[in-house]
Order: sequence, then structure tokens, then C-alpha cells
Amino acid sequence: MLEQVMLEGGGSLAFVLVAAVLAGVINTVVGSGSLLTFPALLLVGLPALQANMTNTLGLVAGSVSGAWGSRRELAGTEPTIYRLMLPSGAGAVIGAFLLLTLPPTVFQAVVPILIVVSCILVAFQPYISSRASKAEVRPIGSPSPAGSSVAFVIGIYGGYFGAAQGILLIATLGLVYGGSLHWSNAAKNVLQAVAVVVASSILVFAGNPSWPYVGVIAIGSTVGALIGARIAPKISPGLLRGAVIVIGVVTATVWVLR
Repeated sequence: MLEQVMLEGGGSLAFVLVAAVLAGVINTVVGSGSLLTFPALLLVGLPALQANMTNTLGLVAGSVSGAWGSRRELAGTEPTIYRLMLPSGAGAVIGAFLLLTLPPTVFQAVVPILIVVSCILVAFQPYISSRASKAEVRPIGSPSPAGSSVAFVIGIYGGYFGAAQGILLIATLGLVYGGSLHWSNAAKNVLQAVAVVVASSILVFAGNPSWPYVGVIAIGSTVGALIGARIAPKISPGLLRGAVIVIGVVTATVWVLR
């Protein structure tokens, strides 16, 4: 009923725009901004798979802006980031094809499981990472097969379902490299942008997105990402971690109970 009122009243684009601005901020600060835009698209009446494709395409501009805005946090570790970009993009190719070929029932079943697992990783990351590397130490720039594997697997997830990709990246990058949460957050922005751009390049030709909503999300998420990139370094790691866990748990619960 609510979605019908919004569509008939012509307010659906404005509704999604507000969600996109907030998502752009959240996506840059903690990841998982798609957990706002994806439900918003469902609320205004888009089918789940079409909403997911629309969401992925719409977040391209915001993801790229967020990655660019976080570049200062990655100073001195660029070689590490460059080595992770290729497996992230390769995984996104596989994920996009899975989205286009697997039955919708699979899509409905795996999303809450992945979100809950990522929240557990975020919650226990401080206890698993070494004490010395939790706050200030930059990640070591030497090659890491584990890091490449993480980027590839999460790239598959990002190409298949973008929401909460940032949660997985923040958690696993911290475990593999032992850097500060702010570094993991900035690295997440870059790898997430790579996965979104690659997946979108496939979905734009083979998918069925809603282009008006793609445009609205692109504008709103870009504005939000620029805001988020400026405030992210000023937020404490504990607050970032807590926000990630709350967003993930709430979204998984709503997804299962809806």
C-alpha cells in the first residue's frame, strides 16, 4: 500500500534520492550503503532482481567518488591496493554472470547469511588481529595471496549483490593486513568501486535496470560519498565498527522476516 501511494503521488524518485544521499555517506564511512538504497527500491515497487541491478548501476558514481575521496588514507600503500584491484574486478565478472543466470530463489536465500557472517567478522576483528596493528600501523606492502583471494571472493559477492560488500571488505582486510580500521575502510572504497564498475559494465547490457532510479541513485550517492569521505577519518574505529554491526544485523533480520 505504501509503495502504491508513493508511486501514484510521484514521490518515489524523491524518496530514493534521500535514501541514496544517506547511502553514499554510509557507503564511504562504514560500507553497506546499499542496505538503504536496495530496500528503498523494493519499497517503491521494483522486483528484487531488477532492484539489485538498478542499485548496482546507480552506485557507480558514488563508489568512484568515495574511492577518490579516500586516497589520502592509502598513502604509501598504493602497491598493495593495485595488486588487489585485478582479483576484485575478476570476481565481479563472475558475480554479475551468476546474478543473471542463477534462479531468484538462490538470491533470496544467501543474502542474510552473508550479512550475518560479515557482522561476526567485524565484531571479533579486534581480538583476532594483532594488538600492535589495531590502531596506527599501516599494512605491509608485500604481496599477500590471502589478500588477493579475499579480494576475488568478495568481488564475486559484490558483482552478485552489492549490499554489505563493504562490511566483508572492512572485516577481512583488517584480518589479512592488520592495518587500522580507517585504512581498511579506504581500501574497501577502492575495491568496492572496482567491483561496482565491472559488474555494471555487464549489467548495463544484459540486465533490466530502471534507468530513472539509476540516475537518482547516481546523483544522491555521489553527493553522499563526497560528504562521507570528508568525515570518515574523524570518526573513531569503535563507532565505525558498531555502525557496521547494527546496520548488518537489522538488515538481515528485516530480510528474513519480510
